[in-house]
This record gives sequence, C-alpha cells and structure tokens, in this order.
Amino acid sequence: MDESTVRRQLSGLQGGQSKEIIFNEISRGSVDLVHQVAQELQLYSKTYGKGRSTVVAVSKTPLPNYRPDLDKRLEKKTQVQSVDMSNRAKASVERALQQISTAGPENIRDDAGEEDDGAWDDDGEYDFDKQGGGSTACSEVPSSQVRKVEGSREPVNDPAVNNKLREELEARSSRSDMKKMMEGRKRLPSFSMREEVLSVIRSSRVVVVSGETGCGKTTQVPQFILDDMDAQGLGSQCNIICTQPRRISAISVADRVANERCETLGDTVGYQIRLEVKRSERTRLLFCTTGVLLRRLVVDPELSGVSHVIVDEIHERGINEDFILIILKDLLRANPSLKIVLMSATLNAQHFQEYFSGCPLLHIPGFTFPEEELSTRYAKYSNRTKQNLLNWDPDKTDLDVVLSTLEFICEGQRDGAVLVFLTGWDEISKLLDKSKESRILGDSRRVRVLPLHGSMPTVNQREIFDRPPPGIRKVILSTNIAETSITIDDIVFVVDTGKVKQDGVCYKLYPSSVHEKMEEYQVPEILRTPLEELCLQIKALSLGFIESFLLKAMNPPDKAFEEWRKTPPNMRMEFCRRNFLSGKTLEMISDMRKQFADLLRDIGFLEQESWEGDSSSVLFAPHWQPSLLLLLP
Repeated sequence: MDESTVRRQLSGLQGGQSKEIIFNEISRGSVDLVHQVAQELQLYSKTYGKGRSTVVAVSKTPLPNYRPDLDKRLEKKTQVQSVDMSNRAKASVERALQQISTAGPENIRDDAGEEDDGAWDDDGEYDFDKQGGGSTACSEVPSSQVRKVEGSREPVNDPAVNNKLREELEARSSRSDMKKMMEGRKRLPSFSMREEVLSVIRSSRVVVVSGETGCGKTTQVPQFILDDMDAQGLGSQCNIICTQPRRISAISVADRVANERCETLGDTVGYQIRLEVKRSERTRLLFCTTGVLLRRLVVDPELSGVSHVIVDEIHERGINEDFILIILKDLLRANPSLKIVLMSATLNAQHFQEYFSGCPLLHIPGFTFPEEELSTRYAKYSNRTKQNLLNWDPDKTDLDVVLSTLEFICEGQRDGAVLVFLTGWDEISKLLDKSKESRILGDSRRVRVLPLHGSMPTVNQREIFDRPPPGIRKVILSTNIAETSITIDDIVFVVDTGKVKQDGVCYKLYPSSVHEKMEEYQVPEILRTPLEELCLQIKALSLGFIESFLLKAMNPPDKAFEEWRKTPPNMRMEFCRRNFLSGKTLEMISDMRKQFADLLRDIGFLEQESWEGDSSSVLFAPHWQPSLLLLLP
C-alpha cells in the first residue's frame, strides 16, 4: 500500500459522508503510514489486534481503546464447529429439538442443559451425573429416584414403591448379618438418641445436631431418616443429599454406611465427588462434596425432589459451607418440602441455631477415654532452652523433633497407630523423605508410613483405613483432614494436636503457654480468603447482587473499603489507623476502580454519563452490574 493510495482514501473520508475507514490485515510499515497521513489530515486513528490480525481504524471522531467488532479472536470463538456424537447422543438431541419445535417457548425449561455433573435422561428428568457411570441396580425394585412433577417441587409419592421398600426394610432387619451389624451401631452414643433425633426432624424444617468426634452422627443420622421414611411408608419421597467438606470423607462415610446396611456401595447409598461417582437409579442417600451440590444448584436451583439436605462439619466454616448455608436459608421459602439438617462436631452450634431463627438444637455426647497429654515441659529449664522458647516460631514446624518423637514411640511404646498433624503437603512430603532415611521408620518390616492429604488420589487415601499386619506399626502424616472429617479406628498416639477415639497419648510439640493462647475456633474462611470465585458463583446461580447476598452470611465480609471511601479525606488516615488498614492499598484500589470505569466507557460498555464524586462508583450501579460477566473470557 503506497502513500498516494492511503492519502486518496483518507481525503475522501475527510470530505465525504462516511464516518470511518477500516484497513484490514496491513503490514507494520503500512500501519505507520496510515497513522502519519491521518495525523496530517487531522483524523483520529487507532490500531487493533496483533500480527496478521492487525486492523487500523481511521475516523472523524475519537476512537475507543477496544473495538469488539474488530477483534478477530471473537470471530474464531463464534465459528461453528462440528461435534462427533454417538448414535444414542444424536437421537437424544433430535428428540429434544423435536420437543422444542412442538412444545412452544412457554413449555421450554429455563434450567435445562448439560453440565459436567449432571444430565437429563430420555424422559426429561434430571439424573444427577448419570454420565459419570455408577453401579448397576442390585434388585428388581422399581426406581425410587425422586421424580420432578410438573408444577410441583415435591417428590412423587408412589404407594407401590413405598410398600416394596417397607418390605425390604423388614426383611433386611431380620437377617443375621444385619442383626450383628446393629449390635455395633447400638453401641454408638448417637443411636441411643435415635427417637429424639427423628422426632425433632419430623416436626422441624431445620435442625442443628452437634456431637463429639466419634459419636456416630455422620453415619447414623442419615440412616435414621432413610429407615424412618421407609417404615412410615414414605420411602419413594425420600431423597437425601449429605455434603462433606472433603472427597475422602464423602467416600469413606458412604462406604461405611453401605457396609452397615449390608449392601453394595452404589445401591441405596452412593457417593459423588469431582470426576468420580458411585451410584445407581436406586440411590436415595448420596454423600457428596459441597462443590458437587453447588454445581447441581446451577441446573436445579430449587433442588426439586430432594427431601433432606444434610450439611456435615459445618463448624469448619469453609467458604463453600457458608455459601451453601445462605442458599439453603433462602431455599426454604422456594421449596416448602425441603428439610435441612446441620451437623457440627463442636459445641459452637448456637451460632447456627441463631442464624436459622432459633431452630431446634440437639447435642449428642461422645465417648470419653483416658487421655494422657505430654507437652514440651521440663522440671528445670537451662538458659539455652529458655532462649529457644522465647524464639519459638509457631509458623514453623521442627520436623527433626517430630521425627525423634516418632522414633521414640515406635521404639519403646505399646502397639497402635500414630497420627501426626502437619500444616500441609510440603511438610508431609519432607517428613516422609526424612522417615525413609531413619533407621527405625525406614524399616518397612516394622513401620508403614502413609501420607494423607486431600489432593491425593482416592485409591491411595483408602490405604489409611486398613489395619497393618501384626508387628507393623502404621504412621499417618496428615493435615487436619483426619481431625473431624474421617475416623481412623486404630489410632492410639497423636503427635502435635487432635482428638483420639480411644485411650491414648497426645504429644504436643509446643509449649503449654502457646496452647493457652490459641483461638478456640478458626476464623471463617469467608473473612480471610479472596472472594473472586465466590462472586462468580453468585452470578452463575443468579442470586442477585453480590454485596446484598454476602450480607446474608453468618459472618459477612467487612465493608472496609466502602467505609473508607465515605470517610472525609482529612479523616482517612485516622480511619486506617483505628482499623489496621493500609491507606496506600486503599488508594490503589480506588485508582484501579476509576481506571476500570473509564475503560468501560471508552469501549462503549457504559454510556457517557457524568458521575458525581468518585467516578468508580459506577462499578456498583445496579443497571449494569449483572452484565459484568460478559466481559470475562
């Protein structure tokens, strides 16, 4: 492209009625030439794209920094591509298209669609993660999976299925293997409160159940509900979802419950975690992670057909758990047949009771065993020891001390497994490497050292539940996942901190003074972690404005920035000092918001309006806030 051609075209633009000229796919030299000529003729020019996708726009009016209509990347994303499908999939798509064309727009489901953790079956019913596989049905009982009734959120009541399930319950209760299993269940503290628990659940929509670790609430309460519904002749309406904070707990609890019911895992009792599922059409008690339940809410916001939702380990106050509680509290109005059971391993359950407007609270006592605690305390401290204690860093773990403690236990203490609590995978892997070099712990004929972390494959995690052969001691290196989420029944020694399920010894490798200063409960995760992902989930579930939704949490995030912005400029330094905030950081956030608002105006996403005061306040204007997700890749 020569200069005369460019000058002729731009001169025509200058004297004609056209508003702009677009030069597509031009070289770097031509780009500079166009800008030079445009500047001479007092026209506006802007380059968009890179490489072969370079485009130069010349206009009579100022140009924005970004033009989506000139973005070649968007064209590539919108190109139609062919998808290889099986014959069965093609038939399903054809049936769906035929139904849409004949049903009319008013009968098309708003929430229909295919997600990673769900699918609609051929009858138009939602089969939760059907494509993930699962075990086959174990008998000829008709499917009791809850079905969605047109115009109703309540499960279908099928008398034939009810009678069949009640007969199954009676037959199973009379079997010898079931009677033997019931003897073990009756020894659990939770079983003695069975009728009291069921009475409160029948009469209340929300119940909080607290209990000591090992009392059996996690495995027994879901079974109480399932068996009670079958005994009442309401089995077809029973569909229970029990959430667990971690994958290993969802799998281990489901396996334990199925074993107690003398059935195959995947029949009445199943589990679902990310990328792994074990369930069938007969499954009416599903253990899953909180993330799986959140993904189901995306396609089924009202949890149609679910009779009970049990949220376990709510005392951990994870961000997903707090998020679920907000949604379930609102869901009580939308789904009148839903019942919620919240289970906590601590006595801090009054907070959850208050959050749900004074709902009933039950406490299940736990087992009590003789427990011996050994801290780093001596009769007389040397000067060097005193200095070391003054310099003790609670954020660092002395793995050599942990190793020496384990060698002491394995060398001269009684038989029993050892549980070591560490802060994360980094410490677990380092201690695992040190143990391989140890004369005692490295001897596989005497000691078996097993790591336990939430990121490990589930196959490896299951090894921790197996009892080792006689003469071999099991040592488990774990995070707090082993504190309340799972129960390892052969633990005798605990190193660092934790609770024991039988009489044993706890070695605390820190001074008693440090233990006395520790907080009783951990700060909720929603108050100490970034909230970007949570904000996106709020929008994905169409839960309204982010700020108003988060204000409904048990412990809403602080509004530090908004309060700082409302503070007069001459008082902001004092405000930051009182609230332990960084003034420079808040100023940086304010500047970034203003730049972002200006950018949105430049690209035409916002109208050219005049905003009083801080222009970044436009970022929270109700008329466009829900559309922000359109900008995300």
